[in-house]
Amino acid sequence: MQLSIKNFQFPLLNMGSTGSKSLDELRALNKKLNYMSRKDRAIVSRAFRYADDAHKNQTRYSGEPYITHPLAVAETVADMKLDVEAIAASLLHDVVEDTQYSIQNIEENFGGNIATIVDGLTKLDNIKGNVIDTQLSPSQSENFQKLVLATAKDLRVILIKFSDRLHNLKTVGSLSPERRKRMAKETMAIYAPLANRLGMEKLRMELEDLSFAAVYPMRHELFKSAVEKARAFRRDYIDKNIATIEKEMKANSIKCKIIGRRKNLAGIYSKMSLGTREWVSSDTPSVADRKSLQQIMDVYGIRIVVSSVSNCYRVLGIMHSLYAPIPRRFKDYIANSKKNGYQSLHTSLVGPNGFPLEIQIRTEEMDNVAESGIAAHFIYKNSPESPAQLYSWLQGLARIQAESANTSDFMQRARQEFSLDEIFVYTPDGDLISLPKGATPVDFAYAVHTDLGARCIACEVDRVPAPLNARLYTGQVIKIIVDPNSAPDIAWSSSVVTPKALSHIANYSHNQRNIDLYGVGEKMLRDSLMSHFSHGLNDISEESWSIYLAKHGLNDKQQLYEKISLGEITPLVAAAHLIPTSNNPAAVKGGKASKKQATSIAINNKLAIIKYAKCCHPIPGDPIVAISTKQDGINIHRDKCSNVSPKNHKAKKSSSAINAHWEEDMEKDDFLVCIRCETAKDANLISRIVNTLANNQVAVQEVTTEHSTANVKVLLITMLTHNREHLEAIISKLLLLNGVNKISRT
Repeated sequence: MQLSIKNFQFPLLNMGSTGSKSLDELRALNKKLNYMSRKDRAIVSRAFRYADDAHKNQTRYSGEPYITHPLAVAETVADMKLDVEAIAASLLHDVVEDTQYSIQNIEENFGGNIATIVDGLTKLDNIKGNVIDTQLSPSQSENFQKLVLATAKDLRVILIKFSDRLHNLKTVGSLSPERRKRMAKETMAIYAPLANRLGMEKLRMELEDLSFAAVYPMRHELFKSAVEKARAFRRDYIDKNIATIEKEMKANSIKCKIIGRRKNLAGIYSKMSLGTREWVSSDTPSVADRKSLQQIMDVYGIRIVVSSVSNCYRVLGIMHSLYAPIPRRFKDYIANSKKNGYQSLHTSLVGPNGFPLEIQIRTEEMDNVAESGIAAHFIYKNSPESPAQLYSWLQGLARIQAESANTSDFMQRARQEFSLDEIFVYTPDGDLISLPKGATPVDFAYAVHTDLGARCIACEVDRVPAPLNARLYTGQVIKIIVDPNSAPDIAWSSSVVTPKALSHIANYSHNQRNIDLYGVGEKMLRDSLMSHFSHGLNDISEESWSIYLAKHGLNDKQQLYEKISLGEITPLVAAAHLIPTSNNPAAVKGGKASKKQATSIAINNKLAIIKYAKCCHPIPGDPIVAISTKQDGINIHRDKCSNVSPKNHKAKKSSSAINAHWEEDMEKDDFLVCIRCETAKDANLISRIVNTLANNQVAVQEVTTEHSTANVKVLLITMLTHNREHLEAIISKLLLLNGVNKISRT
């Protein structure tokens, strides 16, 4: 007997197994596979028959045929427009775990690719453990590591696993309360945060809401009822604002889709901090930030979807003229997209009656990515390959897992490493390596292999010899040259940035304490003095040595050198305190201070201990001064900054000021700068300003209104620029805009 549904030919192997519920699921799946070729649909048909036969005597806790579950999972995967291998693996995902069939059987019947996906999914099953506060238990950490390793091999594994967990939560009613609770907590600890990291916002909210209902079914229903009543009250307010915005968009000939945004129940519940220690989501606030339901519901969200990026900025200007913007609440995620690919303009406004309006402005494609995250790349490109950045992130987690001594170390290192900005470089064989921003060839070598890092003596960057402390940038190809007889150089610790490199160099240093620490530290300090200040150790006066050693509680120079070699004192900071300055003319012996008074530290963007002051935002080309402190290293200020003026009480009590200058031929980088823009009141002027900046590849960080009168509006614009020359060119272009009257640095 055959069941024919369009291009499918499914034999009814067992009517007791393939009941009416199964046939409904089968028809639903078939309708969603119209993007596949006949050949691919035949493979899916074969996978269904295989799974149906394997599960023919099995039922779910609800009493339904087990095959209904893989069919439902395959439906969700089909919504993502994943390929035939993913659909087939969805149907087969429980075969190895729950039946007598093996991975070898799957490979023999469906090939290695499908078998690999099924194997990855099998390894993720039976995740156990309890959530304690906001931390994962060791058991869950272990399973999270398995999850990472599996997804790093093939991103389709995690997308299928999300679909599997989603259906299990939807049908959790037949399980015992204890099992429901455990599944929900595991979802909140592992799957919902991972969905968020992959940009799958819609899925994350659904997982959180289903988990909330599973842990607290009665509380969920009561809370849902209260929220629905609040939503009914606010619907009229949202509708009126949407009508006002639609009218304004029509007047400006902008076609758009405007919708009111709804917060998910679990997110509202967490923001109220009603959850006990058993319930934690990504939105759970500190005690000080707890809010009432009224406070949360009184913030109204509206999303505006337009056809182009330029229209996004036009709409931004219109919205800022229609409603008063709330200071410091503008975010440009179009120019500076999030790591998961999310792009949008965010701004907060004061709406009618004083209620806050949270506005998101994005294109249709951005909206799709915001909803579906990484899955959008499958839906709209129909490709099984993930974007390089996300794929590298997953691989990077797998790498950290392999290098970690235990699960606690893994979680700590993962949080530390991935809080940094990343770059992506290549091995000569084309393998992609993810590193934190500021990484060096030594970091790269350790990332590839510990022995490569320990034995490296030189490198080539894009086939050109480069120093081992050179700063790497995305897209470069790195070749490491090794000597089997060499060992790590302790001096590398002053330039490397990755936890692995720092850890291995520190371990080597600890294990080799019998080496001449005095000589190593002396060399590091000598090199810093010469390269940054053009001084030698012999140039420093005994008085300066005595003052420095006493101030830092050191017995002698040897102790200083030992601390430098062990990484306890940074050589550049020590050098900065020892060189001659206007505050310390006696630092150089033999009367050399008067001749070397102009000596200054050369500032470049490779120095890890350099910090740029947020009070004055110095950029290359600005006259600058360096403030050296024991705690913070070296802070760079513009020389006219009030915080370094001798009249400033804070400046008097700070550590010594050091003359500084920007290094010539400094590598191009982005520096934060803030300008004050005095403008006429014009509804479209903000959009023209932001558009001009975007067209000149300038990333806007924030736009706020400092003050406004009947005829004049003063804007504060925070953005990224390369140097003073670049900034002056940008300001010149902005001054050409009609309505921009005056621009100055803050």
